[in-house]
Amino acid sequence: MNRFAKTMLILLAVLLSLAICIPMAAAAESEPQQAEAIAITTEMALEEIEALRTSTKNPWVAEMLADASIDETNAGEPSKTGAIAVQLTVSCPSFASGLGTKDTFDGVDPEAFLRPALENALTERITYVLQATVTFREDKEPVFKWHSSKGFSAFKTALNTKAKAAVTSFSGKPVIAALSSYVFQHPVRAAKLDLTEGPRAIKLSATAPDQDRMLSYAVRTAITRVAYEAQGPNTETDTLSALLNEQIAAYGKGFTSSKAKKAPTDQAVSLSFDPWALLEGKKDASTQSVDGYRSQWDGNYATYQLAFLFYSRTLPDLPALPMPKSEQLQGVRGGIKIVLYAKKGDGNRMISFTKDGELKSLCFIRDGERVTIYIPSGTYLIKMGSGTIWYGEEELFGPDYGGIADYSTIVERFSNPGEGRYWQFTLSSPETGGNMDPLDKGEFVF
Repeated sequence: MNRFAKTMLILLAVLLSLAICIPMAAAAESEPQQAEAIAITTEMALEEIEALRTSTKNPWVAEMLADASIDETNAGEPSKTGAIAVQLTVSCPSFASGLGTKDTFDGVDPEAFLRPALENALTERITYVLQATVTFREDKEPVFKWHSSKGFSAFKTALNTKAKAAVTSFSGKPVIAALSSYVFQHPVRAAKLDLTEGPRAIKLSATAPDQDRMLSYAVRTAITRVAYEAQGPNTETDTLSALLNEQIAAYGKGFTSSKAKKAPTDQAVSLSFDPWALLEGKKDASTQSVDGYRSQWDGNYATYQLAFLFYSRTLPDLPALPMPKSEQLQGVRGGIKIVLYAKKGDGNRMISFTKDGELKSLCFIRDGERVTIYIPSGTYLIKMGSGTIWYGEEELFGPDYGGIADYSTIVERFSNPGEGRYWQFTLSSPETGGNMDPLDKGEFVF
């Protein structure tokens, strides 16, 4: 190889080495700027996220931002003007239930329905790519600027849209039904959610039945079933509890019916709570209103359940009998006319009229029906038993228990009201607001 050729090869090698080193040097010089651009953009994003979290009037957005994070960062090469494009991937909880239009609550296990929805609200994350530029110039501070259409303003708009979707996902009937069942633990009517205070301060309002009225009804009807359908005092405890709960549900079905009329005893109830804290069993300010209502219900339920179990064990160990028809069973057939009326809903009646120690009339009157008797005028000792279960003329309506069986007495004078006129006697015991005096069952003899 001649000298010229060798010189050309050396020159070519030098040029190639320069071509390689110059880009590497440029890249090495830009890396610190890229890192600084990412740091600047990250700091700006975190500041704006915190400022929005504390200033927004949308509590759903505030909750979403409370757990926001920057998951990915990326910076491009500097442009000729020194501008570096930066991308940040921001994520936060969606607070959406994840329930679709086909999801329904079967009314059986509200916790099993609610738990996946609440978990989805926290674990499902929405992502948004924020874009900005940081421009570096010699001897000047870097200049930061959000992207016009993919910057923080666009992120705020996207958050409000997602927050609205989250509210909608919790506003459906299945969620309201499941929350009502879980929170109140008994049937309610016209339940509705107020979500304006955010996901951690849900307000559940409903019309609830009077607890004493509902439980009293459930006990009365359950005892009747124990006597007529079960094994009386020998019924197993689990069966008794199931019967009581069935009657509470039956009362609730009527209470929540579209045909149900508002009663003076209905109660408007409104409870605020954090549903996540509630399902986690927390006992703090976030569940205080629910805990208070539940404590009242649990106490009332336990009282009525204990009374129901006790009374069930005191029932006669005899088969309950069909109610006799309304008629006079014993007595005279002449004298002044008296119409006896058993007010509807107050129970069936057995009533005796005794004058000077002699039985003048013994009648059975079904609930809501009438019987006409004729007895001599004078002063009478009247004894009355009432109830929903009939065991015959010896055990009558069973042991005394308010609303199921009770016995009472009164002294009344009946004079001749005049031709074409008669007495009407409405049979009301002390339990149903009457003026008769309580009577021990053992004293009801005729």
